[in-house]
This record gives sequence, structure tokens and C-alpha cells, in this order.
Amino acid sequence: MWKTVKNYYGNNKIELLITFCIFSNLYPYNIPGFVYYIGLALLGYKMSRYSVRMEQRYSIYVVFLAVVWLASIVNMALDLRLILFTAILVLCGPFVTSLRWHLFKKKLMRNFVIGFAGTVIISLIAKLQGVNNQIIRYGGSMTEFGGVDEFSGYAKFPMWNSAAAAMSIIFFSYLLFRNRGKNAKYQYFLLFMLLASVYVCLLSASRSAFGLAAVSSGLLFWWLSFNAKAIFKYLMVFGLIGVLSFPFFMKSAERMILKQETQKESGVTSRDALWNKRMAEFNSSPVFGVGYAVNGVGMKRAIGRDESGGSWIAILAQTGVVGFVVALILWLRTFTSVKKVKYDTEYVLMYAIFCFFTVHTVLEGYMFQGGWYMCVVCWMCVGVLSEAQMYRPQLMALSKQGNGV
Repeated sequence: MWKTVKNYYGNNKIELLITFCIFSNLYPYNIPGFVYYIGLALLGYKMSRYSVRMEQRYSIYVVFLAVVWLASIVNMALDLRLILFTAILVLCGPFVTSLRWHLFKKKLMRNFVIGFAGTVIISLIAKLQGVNNQIIRYGGSMTEFGGVDEFSGYAKFPMWNSAAAAMSIIFFSYLLFRNRGKNAKYQYFLLFMLLASVYVCLLSASRSAFGLAAVSSGLLFWWLSFNAKAIFKYLMVFGLIGVLSFPFFMKSAERMILKQETQKESGVTSRDALWNKRMAEFNSSPVFGVGYAVNGVGMKRAIGRDESGGSWIAILAQTGVVGFVVALILWLRTFTSVKKVKYDTEYVLMYAIFCFFTVHTVLEGYMFQGGWYMCVVCWMCVGVLSEAQMYRPQLMALSKQGNGV
């Protein structure tokens, strides 16, 4: 096993370094913020080493960036965050690329999902040490303010933790399904990590992240199972595990249940106020929006960091109807038949992650927050999947030759 790890490290040094830098963004209290930008700079350096070119097939991305810039110019809201978002879209998207650059991005995406597994281990360590930055940040229990003590571990927010754990659930579900019938010890390890990921996700109390991770894992289960016997076998195994571990996981889900009950009593969800703010911004400028990274209207207008409440409503508020329609077209073009990417099961994993993002971006601001590591992961996933369709003949030929990355 250690030999395998050593070989993997030797073949993925730069990818692991970039992953560390990008994921350092999860832990702003422990790792300096500039490390994240070093990761982006390294990604840009690697891109410069490949012969990339503009792809007319995905010129819709250029149109989207043009609309985002126009919205900011019209509203006199130019900010360095706009340059950051543009850089991320160029680095990760499918409109400036090549086959070799695609293969590198695919390899990097593989390391990203391994990075999510690392965040689960870090969260378990934080739990054992009694570290919860959510409570530390507020200087006391959230129950004193009518809230719920969600678990964030070393991360700044519980939501950051839950999203990472959800991705880890999808990843280990994929590994279990792909490696069925192989080394028993390895499968036990994968099962342990899957259950650990579920545990961390429940502690972080995000109902949407946990639910969508379960659905995405179910899709993977369906796509990667070749016969009814295999499906029945996994249903029996997970059913038994579910029954045996139910008391433990119910205790872990207490925060999630309490959060649900609190919102029922108040009649207000955690996103109602945020969505009302976004709609006020949209109503003030419905055609081109209020500009990238702008929040508030009138005397309350400001440029900078703000919780968006969701990617799509942020795009609607900041770029108006024009930007929203272009972004929707761009996103819909990524959808494809699973059969078209099933020649490589890693693309099936990425498609499951894309399905997760498709729904979860309604609730979280992945797509439009360049200062957050999940923005990079989200657009990298979209870029790699789009390129997998564009380069399908070449990639299938490489796969048959055994030269794929």
C-alpha cells in the first residue's frame, strides 16, 4: 500500500501541491489566504506550458464573461474580484484548451476529489480535539442566539465543511462501486471512509448537501452497476449497515433535526433574507444587474464579500436577465448522456459531481465566488466534462492504447 502511495505521490507532485494550495482556502484561521492564490498561479503556469487555443464550440463562455464585465462597467463597479473570476473561468473552462491541457485538468480533478477525502480526516481530528470554529467565531454557543451549534471543525463555516464531506461521500461511493470484488481490506477501508464522510456531513447539519450527496451516490450506483444481482447485493449490504448504525448516525444528525425544527417554529429559512436582498438588487437593475461582487442597493450598496444565498440568484442579481440566460445556456450545454462518457468511469464520477453542483448551486454560491475554492472545483468539473465530450474520439483512442491519464 505504501508503495502505491509513494508511486502516486511521485506521479502527482504538482497536482497535489495545487490541490493543497486551493483547498487551504477552507482553513483561513490556520493557513494564510495568499496560499490559495499561489495555487491559482501554479495552475496558470501549468496552462502556459501547454499549447492551448480558443474553441469556437464553447464561445458562449466568452459571451458570458463579456456580459459580466459589461454589467460591472455599466454600474461602475469594477473590482479585482472580477479579474479573479475571469482567471478561474479561463483556467478551468473548456473554451481555452487543448487535449493535453484537458488531460492535466482531468488528473488535477482526480486530486481534488482526493482532497475532499483529506478534509474529512481533518474534520475527524478536529472533532477528537474538540475544535469547532463555528462556536469559537461567535464566542459561545449558537443556542444562546436562537441558533444551532453546527460543526465546522477547522473550517470557518459549517457549510464549507458539509460541502466537502458531501463530495467525499460521492467519491467513496464511486470507489466502492468501481472496486467491487477486489481486495477485501481495501474495500473495508473505503467503507470506513464513506461512513466517516456521512458522519462529518451530518455533524455539519447541511440537509441539502447530505441529501444531494446521497442522490448523486445513488446515480453512480445505477450507472456503474452492470446487473440486477450487483444492485441487489449492494442494497442488502447498505441496508444492513444502515440498520446497525442507525442509532449512531441519528445522534450525529441531532443538529440537522434541531435546525429543521427551529426553522419550522420561526417560519423562516436560513436563505430567506439573502434571497430577498438578491431580488431587491435584481429589481433595481433587471437587464444587466448591479455588477459583479456588488451587494445592496441605494445607500446600502457595497462592493465586496457577501453571502449570496445561491449561485443562480447571485448571477440574476449581479448580471441581470441577460447574464442569467447566457449562464443557463452555458450550464445546460454540459449535460450529456452518461453513455457518451462511460468509456472512462472517472468521467462518470465527474458527471455525478456535476449533478450535485447543478442542484446545490441553487442554494450555494459556488459558481460566482472566485475567492472560494469550490468555485475552482465547480468550473473545473464543468470544463473537464465539456472537454470529455469534445475530445471523445481522441480520448477513446488513448484509452484503448492505455495512454490515458
